[in-house]
Amino acid sequence: MEKGVQRQYAPTSICFGCGPANEKGLQINSLRKGNGLELKFTPSEEHQAFPGMVNGGIIGTLLDCHGNWAAAIALMDTHGLEEPPCTVTASYSVSLRRPTPLGVELHVEAYPEEISEDRVHVRMELKADGKVCATGKGLFVAVKEGHPAYHRWSLGGEMAKPSIDQEQRLARLSDDVLNEMHDLGKWDQHNLDQLHTIPLAVLRRNATQRHGVTRFRRRSKGSELKTEDVETIDLHPQLLDEAWGDYARFVLYHEYLHALGNRFHDARFRILEELWPFTGAERGREFTQFLRQRTATWLWVCETCDKQYPRKKKANRRYRCRICSSILIDVANMQEAN
Repeated sequence: MEKGVQRQYAPTSICFGCGPANEKGLQINSLRKGNGLELKFTPSEEHQAFPGMVNGGIIGTLLDCHGNWAAAIALMDTHGLEEPPCTVTASYSVSLRRPTPLGVELHVEAYPEEISEDRVHVRMELKADGKVCATGKGLFVAVKEGHPAYHRWSLGGEMAKPSIDQEQRLARLSDDVLNEMHDLGKWDQHNLDQLHTIPLAVLRRNATQRHGVTRFRRRSKGSELKTEDVETIDLHPQLLDEAWGDYARFVLYHEYLHALGNRFHDARFRILEELWPFTGAERGREFTQFLRQRTATWLWVCETCDKQYPRKKKANRRYRCRICSSILIDVANMQEAN
């Protein structure tokens, strides 16, 4: 089977509709088609509403998840990102045009109709035997750091092998953070010893959205994550530069909190995060801007308020400034990294 976007970008997602790691889910496999996505899905006996016909909830899930991924891929392509942002459903509606039969392969397509900075309007269609059985439309939005879904697609994927120098820097960083966690007195030595055994690696150098990622093994149960389920913690290689040392320590502390079983950025996680006694936590947005600036081919420039948005593709006058709504123009980025 050809590897779809879910297996390419979120191999350990546990979503019922699109998560490759959810053995009891639908495990849809969406493939690129033009500027959208297509999938083929054969419903099972347990997906029936009444004998011989597919349940409307299953149909809605297929359209919703497939449409959400179409939006994520559209945002990635439009803004020249190295991976799709994590998107969630803001709203969607489904029209059931005719009963959808069991026992035939369903064909689902999704295409973006309107793309903005962080959201996409998508239209979806489901066919059986060449006949349209359901249509849908949805609004899907990229979430930001702090949203409980922000890391839901970042449990797996490729990493880069660290150099010897990077391994040494990562080891020193780990020692600093674990020593501080010991002094905080919140965790027993057994927990800290387990954290010390987690391999540390680096993200791809051209990554701009992720600063650190805790990767859990494929068969880990999302509701019962344990430290021994962690395969690796990856940090962005630029964090190993001394100029970002304070933020690097905070990022690793943040990832160690995930490794201790705190998967979501809920209230408990934020309380633990705020225990970190040093500066650096506030530099996340600055670091993201730094990464985008050095990897961008183009700057989307507002001539009214001088705001710049570093991107890998041209805006072609399709986007407006977030501050003043003026149309953005394209200027070549002369500071692009080699």
